[in-house]
Amino acid sequence: MPQLAAIEDTVQHVADAIASVLELDVSIIDCRHVRLGATGLYAGDRFSFAARNSLFHQIMKTGEPGYIKDVRDSEQCRHCAARHTCQELATLGQPIFCREQVVGVIGVVAFTAEQRQRLKERVPHLHNFLSRMAGLLESKLLLVHALRAEEQRNCEVRQNHISSSSRSPLSFTDIIGQSSALLSAKELARKVAFSPSTVLIQGESGTGKEMFARAIHHASARTDGSFVAVNCASIPESLLESELFGYDSGAFTGARRGGKIGKFELAQGGTLFLDEIGDLPLHLQPKLLRVLQEHHIERVGGITSIPIDVRIISATHHDLEKLIEQGSFRRDLYYRLNVIPLVIPPLRKRKGDLEVLCSYFIDKYRNLLHRRCNRLSPQALQVLKRHHWPGNVRELENAIEYAVNLAPGSVITPADLPQYLQAEKEKERYTHGLLEHRSAVAAETPESIATGNTLEQMLTAYECLILEHYLTIYGNNTAAKAKIARSLGISLATLYRRLAKCKQASY
Repeated sequence: MPQLAAIEDTVQHVADAIASVLELDVSIIDCRHVRLGATGLYAGDRFSFAARNSLFHQIMKTGEPGYIKDVRDSEQCRHCAARHTCQELATLGQPIFCREQVVGVIGVVAFTAEQRQRLKERVPHLHNFLSRMAGLLESKLLLVHALRAEEQRNCEVRQNHISSSSRSPLSFTDIIGQSSALLSAKELARKVAFSPSTVLIQGESGTGKEMFARAIHHASARTDGSFVAVNCASIPESLLESELFGYDSGAFTGARRGGKIGKFELAQGGTLFLDEIGDLPLHLQPKLLRVLQEHHIERVGGITSIPIDVRIISATHHDLEKLIEQGSFRRDLYYRLNVIPLVIPPLRKRKGDLEVLCSYFIDKYRNLLHRRCNRLSPQALQVLKRHHWPGNVRELENAIEYAVNLAPGSVITPADLPQYLQAEKEKERYTHGLLEHRSAVAAETPESIATGNTLEQMLTAYECLILEHYLTIYGNNTAAKAKIARSLGISLATLYRRLAKCKQASY
């Protein structure tokens, strides 16, 4: 439950405002009976404990407003711990709720006869006014609680990310494949691992750009430092600057007290991986360029320059030179990031690695999912080899995970693969069959069709030959005939008429 102590400064501001408007002294206590807001005679007692068994104590228990018009004659005051030293003449209290629980009390106090008379004359209006002030405190309390909860979640995510990177480092041996293009990329990455220079990794989505970045970090002198990854495309533009550079207290509405460190500071002594750098907003690019040149950052809303010792590795699937031509990426930043260019080949250019990758992913998900399958059938492997793999290794891994889940036995067959791969196989089978049968139709000589026939009979014979081949490929049921009609660009009724005509002609 949120506590008033979280907004103690606001509590005192509200106390001062109430005292100024009502010309009465104010005392605001929290659920621990600590006086967080105080004016007048109680101003010097701020953060002390309020008296036990007082009116405020009773309001805290019941959640009901209270009023004592004459402290000396009040039955309620006889059990108050401060009854012998109390200087109050009259007092009124209003509970402060948060999520329907009492978290404090706003009290107004009269120390003079004039104040007591003013209080007496305005009791109903004062309860209404103080109720609104209590609502204001509740709103502020909930806002601060929500911001702190969000910051705590962000902190946990960052810490988990960093600790998981430390627990499970990736090396170059974890990057599977023996194709010449991949081996060349790994060799270049190994050579530059110990260099402090920036690396720009380019490649299509799913090729393993982050794996290369982690492997470079692990092989470098910074391996004991943090590897911090930021996806520039996944963070809202309005938050990305504070996420990268952090912010100081009071930098913007809702900024937490004490500020927040950003990814650059989290990566101090380690590596910062800026994924999807091509999506970095144009207005942040000069700030990143300055960090790369000067090795200092400034938090949002800050004036202090903070030295940074971070190795920058960036990655993108975009063509940055095209973005430069379009005016959405700075040329000078590109040169700073592209000191060491590293290109990761797509899977379609390393088809020789496909079988070993499949074996690796089958073992991974077989153990993870406790399944029996341990290999691909030759037919399933052929289906995978024919696919274009626009999603690269990530798409292949997803396909194998799907197949391991579905395979009933020890061998993955084409029927166990994702539907879109099966559809491609079926489409290819039909296409191949049609080409073969069209060749057979074309091979039929006019003489064999025309012998002893009229032109009408020759056209019918040729048409029947075509339909026969389509029936051989698609089948003879209703669904197959519907497919044939669509392929030939005729209605189903027309197809049935033509088939009936062929049947008659065969007698």
